[in-house]
Amino acid sequence: MSLELELGKETEKWLSKMEKLYPNINALNKKGEELVVNIGAYISDARNFFRENDLIKAFEAVVWAWAIAEIGKMLDAVDYIEPNEDAEKKPIPKPPANA
Repeated sequence: MSLELELGKETEKWLSKMEKLYPNINALNKKGEELVVNIGAYISDARNFFRENDLIKAFEAVVWAWAIAEIGKMLDAVDYIEPNEDAEKKPIPKPPANA
């Protein structure tokens, strides 16, 4: 398998999981609200880069989304329960223009 094909498959796999998780992320405080906005922005960026076949940027953006979610949870700024694999994808809201 070529590196490009492998990167594309991994990016799609983790982006799909993140898109399923995102609707279940709840802010626990003001900082958590900011983190949720940033997570959504990185997911949106990842999807756009993926559509443009910019796989490195797409993978990087989805990794940032995951990192922010996990760090936010460790810092008690956000909370979430990971959905099962069959959960339906929900649309990712666009971040505010000033974000």
